[in-house]
Amino acid sequence: MASENCENLLFDQACLQVWAYNSTNVSLWMQTEECYKCDLLKKVDLSNNGVTNIRLNTIYNLWLDLTNDSSHNNCRTLYTFEEHGVYQWNLTNNFNCSQIEEITTPQDYFMPFVYALLLIIPSFAVWFYINYLQRTNVVPSVFRFASKTDLDIENTASSRHISLIDGSDVELKSTDFGTGSNEPVIIHPQLPKPVKNSSYRIASLDAFRGISIILMIFINLGGGEYWFFQHSPWNGFTLADFVMPWFCWVMGVSIAISLRSQLRSSTKRKYVFGRVVRRSIVLLVMGLVLNSVNYNNLHTFRPMGVLQRLAFIYFIAATLETIFMKSQPYFTNTRLDVIRDIIESAPQWLIVIVLVAIHTIITFYLPVPGCPKGYLGPGGLYNKSSNVNCTGGAAGYIDRLVFGEHHMYPGSSKSVYQSIPFDPEGILSTLTNVLLVYMGVHAGRIILCYQYTNERIKRWIAWTIVLGLTGGILCNFSKEDGLIPFNKNLFSLSYTFITGSSAFLLFIMLFLIIEHWRLWSGSPFCEIGQNSIILYLGHNIFYNTLPWRWQPVNETSHTEYLLMDCWATIFWCAIALVMYKKCIFIVV
Repeated sequence: MASENCENLLFDQACLQVWAYNSTNVSLWMQTEECYKCDLLKKVDLSNNGVTNIRLNTIYNLWLDLTNDSSHNNCRTLYTFEEHGVYQWNLTNNFNCSQIEEITTPQDYFMPFVYALLLIIPSFAVWFYINYLQRTNVVPSVFRFASKTDLDIENTASSRHISLIDGSDVELKSTDFGTGSNEPVIIHPQLPKPVKNSSYRIASLDAFRGISIILMIFINLGGGEYWFFQHSPWNGFTLADFVMPWFCWVMGVSIAISLRSQLRSSTKRKYVFGRVVRRSIVLLVMGLVLNSVNYNNLHTFRPMGVLQRLAFIYFIAATLETIFMKSQPYFTNTRLDVIRDIIESAPQWLIVIVLVAIHTIITFYLPVPGCPKGYLGPGGLYNKSSNVNCTGGAAGYIDRLVFGEHHMYPGSSKSVYQSIPFDPEGILSTLTNVLLVYMGVHAGRIILCYQYTNERIKRWIAWTIVLGLTGGILCNFSKEDGLIPFNKNLFSLSYTFITGSSAFLLFIMLFLIIEHWRLWSGSPFCEIGQNSIILYLGHNIFYNTLPWRWQPVNETSHTEYLLMDCWATIFWCAIALVMYKKCIFIVV
């Protein structure tokens, strides 16, 4: 490879100038530290008595090695390069290497976040100012006229009944909260005061959903092209790896509350099940149609995806609740009342545990041709290229067998490990995803079974600790070690437990701040969370269209990418807020 031009470096790029004096047949070998136990790959042959410019990726620390025909590993080093930095490495007689020196100061990697805050803070200020004007009646509301159509749009100003992307109706009667107790009534602070037989919303749940969908949009749009807003290549985690689990967990809470409400209103179970089937099918079809936007070739069409995964896990969890959930909370008038939430859900948990056991048995004991049993690695270069075509072990093998490589997601591990395709929304990982949803279902059941905040908080804290410790033990509190590594692609058990624990923890904080202490109404996240389906579909369909996105004028840094992704996310939030003000809610 010839010397590269190091002018106009793009984002996440640096330049290394290697000076070789009286050294022949020298090559530079490289590998990222992220690539676990990977062999170094040849990058370039160096020119003798001259300088070779090399563009480097700065996302991960790099192993560098200068070698020739008679010398090996004399110049191996691990170095952290920074964006737009220019570095120099000298190789002299007798194959002596100098330290890598910085000759041009790198660009401030986090400065774009300052500009992003200058966009985000005024946006929040405008929202709160509009709310203030409406509350004080200083000016007429520009959102006064509510509208409603016949296409699955419901006006919650009167019914307080909203269907969400997860296909669940969140509706609570006053009796669900033990009226007459000292427990604060759970009601959105901006809604009218409760009246007899009214239905109320859990504002903290809406806020949690709103936070999740905002993060999901921002990350899907690119997250400013920062690596920590992208999914991990294989083991380990970034912020992006928590968003989907949080959304699934919230879906579980909504399922418990929704189905209990329907059963208490004497709706026959067969009709409840019919709604579950209908909503599952709608989510599935929407996911397939959405995939056709990017994969409209039948030879490469990807049948799996996020909405398809939500359809499957919703169907399983909601079906279990439809069959086994009691229309009234379980009471024994004995000491067992302290675990009545567990007693009431024992059949459901038994089935979920069986599903997880099936997942575990298949993962560790299914024979995969050419691969060791229980393989959990990304294949490719992983572990000195010992299992090149074994990406994902049993999970990857099942998906390739059913769908074929051409109908699967290319895989987030491809850029680092050069792996074959692997689908993170594959068949086998659906089983552990059901477990995560059911953690949310149980969190919702705790709300329904216990009247007081302290009773609920104690149980949620217990789940947070137990799940976090269990997940940590499974992955040995490390990235690559442990029986079951923390892995989003596989939706591993350790990943399920730890992300479930984080969801409980975040919900506890929101519940206390919004419902119990009343320190914050949850706005604007509550309002945004009530129209999550239109936000998810919209940002995917109009991903590369104005006014949300454009071709960056300056591709040399993260600044324009971050501002563009923040702007697009804010724009979608504004659309959701206007729909909320007009009482328009798109349901599934």
